[in-house]
Amino acid sequence: MKRSYGGIQPCIKAGLLRIRLPFVHFKISPPEIATGLMNACTSYGALAVLTTTLGLEPEVAWALVVLETALYTCNWLFGEPSVCGWITPAMAIVILYLEGFDPGVVRIQALTAVQLELAILFIILGLTGLSKRLNLLVPPAIKAGIVLGAGVNAVYARLVQGGAMDTVTWGCLAGLAVVFALMFSKRVRKHMDGNRVLQILGNYSFLWAVLVMFVVGGLSGEFQYNFSGEIIKVPDFAALFVAVSPFSIGFAEPSVWISAIPIALIAWVIAYGDFVTVQQLGMQAQREDEYIEFDSNRTNVICGIRNLLLAFFAPYPALAGPLSAPYCVATYQRYKQNGRQGMDSI
Repeated sequence: MKRSYGGIQPCIKAGLLRIRLPFVHFKISPPEIATGLMNACTSYGALAVLTTTLGLEPEVAWALVVLETALYTCNWLFGEPSVCGWITPAMAIVILYLEGFDPGVVRIQALTAVQLELAILFIILGLTGLSKRLNLLVPPAIKAGIVLGAGVNAVYARLVQGGAMDTVTWGCLAGLAVVFALMFSKRVRKHMDGNRVLQILGNYSFLWAVLVMFVVGGLSGEFQYNFSGEIIKVPDFAALFVAVSPFSIGFAEPSVWISAIPIALIAWVIAYGDFVTVQQLGMQAQREDEYIEFDSNRTNVICGIRNLLLAFFAPYPALAGPLSAPYCVATYQRYKQNGRQGMDSI
């Protein structure tokens, strides 16, 4: 299905949602598949928290990450023009809250309470339109502060002792150099239109960055590689359901639900900053041939659906948010740079 020039990409309207099916409403794009694979790899960063804080077996933790990552598809399926991810800054707060409970089932129940309350908050604010009104009430200066704060926090988390730059210094520096050159260097990007090699490098910028990081990190001894011998591995979702689903282990006590309310509210406030970031990035990438339809109410509802599904089947300490910042930046940059021939629709 083709859109008219300057119009909205074809979709099936379902209330706030804009359902788009691959091969019907949009083409599959190889560079975005590579970016998606890198995004999936990033999700494995949560395994350590799942095995330590929640006490899950490694196989169960892995199945949980696979299911959480699969739910990223909700965003494009329901019409959100962004790459979604975690509510990353909230993860530290959630973990601190969970450590106030005894290890085991009680912690998982407490996490389920937080995620269910957050899901309800997202859905109510989205369906009632209060999120959009709240967005309009916030002064631009405060929105700018939220966006700046999120960026500073992301950098700080990687520069502190024990952060990525501390533990994988050479690998990170090599990956960053590739990202800066291929995504943010205007000198390099202005030559991409007329140079096929540079075009391929730019289109798959994150892939090259991660590969360079793996190679340099391995050569410097910062990474240790061990091949399991398995090429295809099917997650054990049945074991995951038994270990974490509230329908299997039960729901938390009323007192836990009450104590979880402030955590859910804090997570929404942090996620609100990501709503702002997504809109600002998208507005900067606007092209004349497509109208990018941002709707914070729809964003809330989609985030609510993801958190609801996770709470029932795979409670996740990083929660489900509207933005995976690096992948959003990479996608929007390519969208703006390459025109309709390079990427027909966001």
